[in-house]
Amino acid sequence: MISLVKRDRKVIDLFSNAIYGKNFVKNKRGTNGRQPSVSLSVYGDSFAKHLVNLGCSERKTDNLSLRKILKLPFNLSCDFIRGFFDGDGCIHVRRVQWKSGRGSGIFANFSIASHKKVLFQLKRFFESFGLKTGLNMQSEKFGSIVLWRNNDIKWLYNNLYKGCGELFLDRKK
Repeated sequence: MISLVKRDRKVIDLFSNAIYGKNFVKNKRGTNGRQPSVSLSVYGDSFAKHLVNLGCSERKTDNLSLRKILKLPFNLSCDFIRGFFDGDGCIHVRRVQWKSGRGSGIFANFSIASHKKVLFQLKRFFESFGLKTGLNMQSEKFGSIVLWRNNDIKWLYNNLYKGCGELFLDRKK
């Protein structure tokens, strides 16, 4: 089952129409403080086997490896990272006053939270394009990768969303 918050319904509708040729998305009421959501159940042994072969599994965090994905053609790697960012990433943009008092500027911070092994693989991938990255580790196993140079974030944004059609979360683009 695939579930998203209700405001991201567009993406799950596109997925349902691509798989089934029509919409089988179900609405779920929010309970116990949770937001209303939408869900889609996908069935089929061949589909499930295909996902397992791509590395999808329950609780995949401990054994996820991006090696295969990051060796795909550049546009497909960017599609994967865009999905990863939509699920576990954020961007903060704010205006800052320079300490020198000589004006202000825009400061942006792009980050994706994940398992340590995945973060190091993303770091190598980003740095292979000359992007400057940092890691903020919240624990031994978990943290986030951060990009803060505006030109790096602009380059990444342009490549993540170039040619993606409608398949992205509106609130992230």
